[in-house]
Amino acid sequence: MATQGKVNAGHWAAPALEPKRSHRFVLLLNTVPAYVIKKVSKPNFTVAETPHKFMNWTFWYPGKVEWDAVTFTLVDPVRPNAALALLEALKAGGYHYPNEGQENNTEMTVSKFRSTQALGSVKIQQLASSRSGTKAEVKENADQIVEEWELKNAWIQKVQYGELNYDNDALVETTVTLRYDWATMNQGSAAKWANNSDKGAAN
Repeated sequence: MATQGKVNAGHWAAPALEPKRSHRFVLLLNTVPAYVIKKVSKPNFTVAETPHKFMNWTFWYPGKVEWDAVTFTLVDPVRPNAALALLEALKAGGYHYPNEGQENNTEMTVSKFRSTQALGSVKIQQLASSRSGTKAEVKENADQIVEEWELKNAWIQKVQYGELNYDNDALVETTVTLRYDWATMNQGSAAKWANNSDKGAAN
């Protein structure tokens, strides 16, 4: 009976089991405000593979780990001008126009240090949905972090400013690609609270 209770506690029929929702997130970075960001891809990694062939067999060995670029899309308002903020981040990273004079240090080029400093800290926070419990418990733990990804040494690799079109009145969107060295993931307080609730239900 105890085993059956533990299985049911983690089943989708259990009211305490809450899935992560794709629309509950916040992307935090210094360049643009969080409320203009429409969507963001989560970090992904790929483990390279190396084969070794012996007679009639092939044996595979894991190799280097490479993290994929992260892309996010934002709706560009007039104020604050997100398009201008991204261009300023590029210039802060070391880029300059060919016609700029010596007073603007034309010998400076884009560097990783300046680019990462211009972008600042980059965090993707996934938020919790409303949970069961007393009113005090729900109020205390609502909209807290389920998981938090932090991109290490992130810099702007690509910006696509979208397109303008007389045929529609859609909002202008900008797509930004970020390159980084690696990402860390921390479990937030809301996820820990949910785990403790599940344990209590299982007991």
